[in-house]
Amino acid sequence: MKRKTNKKVWDARKTPHTDYLVQAGWFENSKYSNGMPVGAIAAIQNYGAVIHQAVTEKQRAFLHYLGIHLKADTHDLTIVIPPTHFWENAQEKNKVKWRQAFKDAWTSVFLGDTNPDKAMEQIALMIEGDIAREIANGDYPPDKPSTVRTKRNRYANKKNKGNLDKRLIDTGQMLDALSHKVTKI
Repeated sequence: MKRKTNKKVWDARKTPHTDYLVQAGWFENSKYSNGMPVGAIAAIQNYGAVIHQAVTEKQRAFLHYLGIHLKADTHDLTIVIPPTHFWENAQEKNKVKWRQAFKDAWTSVFLGDTNPDKAMEQIALMIEGDIAREIANGDYPPDKPSTVRTKRNRYANKKNKGNLDKRLIDTGQMLDALSHKVTKI
């Protein structure tokens, strides 16, 4: 490595760089049209959920419309959303690459080839892209037939049919809302 002759620059570059928070995901301002935070849905999709809900006659009729037929004596509905672990998969597949990217970025900063803000922004963008690729291309079991039927019914009269058989990809809103930010702390 070539040492810079400016002592002030040299001292600034050799200090530890722990003053940045690099994040990729869904942030508080990302919401679906119904007001539901996209991050909450992403967490449910990643970790899975079991939802118990009492079923009213109106809801029963709507479920019937969607192609979901409940037994006559069913008063409670249990919905199981299986986990996909896209976040953990993205981390596992890319952890070595991400670690190396941080090392390379700080080396570039140290050598004076870039500034810390720009270096951290590039890393955040890379992590966001890796998460997006995992969501779009992850090898997950297909949606259950009842979910595919629900999607098919939802898109029956619409030009955009969504993605009927790919888990995590339906309207594309979760993927579109994926973002990153770099905060100097």
